[in-house]
Amino acid sequence: MVNLLKILKKNNGEGYVDVLVKILITVVLGSLLLGLLKAAIPDIFNGLINKIKGFVDI
Repeated sequence: MVNLLKILKKNNGEGYVDVLVKILITVVLGSLLLGLLKAAIPDIFNGLINKIKGFVDI
């Protein structure tokens, strides 16, 4: 029982979880922002996509 309490009190990986959560929040908010902008101004995004496709020749 004492060993279990020692293991539960350790916080070795706490920094990794914080960074992962921040990255996930940033990705989700960024995708939502891009989705809203694409819905609000579709002409700009369609023009950019067409220009990129022209450069890459897809």
